[in-house]
Amino acid sequence: MRIPKTACLIFVCHLLVLSSALAQQIFVAPVPTEILAAKKIFISNGGTDSFSPAERYTSEAYRAYNQLYGALQKSARFQLISTPAEADLVIEVTTQVAVKAQDRVRLTIYETKSHYVLWRLDSWVQLSLRRATSDRNFDAAITKLASDFEKLASPPQP
Repeated sequence: MRIPKTACLIFVCHLLVLSSALAQQIFVAPVPTEILAAKKIFISNGGTDSFSPAERYTSEAYRAYNQLYGALQKSARFQLISTPAEADLVIEVTTQVAVKAQDRVRLTIYETKSHYVLWRLDSWVQLSLRRATSDRNFDAAITKLASDFEKLASPPQP
């Protein structure tokens, strides 16, 4: 009876040592320096996908663009630029409306000179049957997207 207890104790200790060694190997990849250094951004309206059923939100075609623009305009971190050529980063906001699933608002961050995609952020819109509730849920998704972008673009604190 003592051998199984001892074997179980050794096995549990071995698992603890192994799990702590694996936890130390977690690597956090760096955020591209273009995102961290950006001061001037251009916001592009990617619109809504063509599979959109009847409008679910008030002013759907421009809603995501207008709200993201307003949220980032309030931020002291960025200067919003009217042409992409002057910007450090170009960000495109799109709304993807699903027929039977949650809608998604996507922010794609492009490097200005090469037009390479540097990062994508998604925010999901909670489904609702009432338009007023859908509008509030959409607003919350845009607020989250703006907040996530600002966190991503903030230099890490030492």
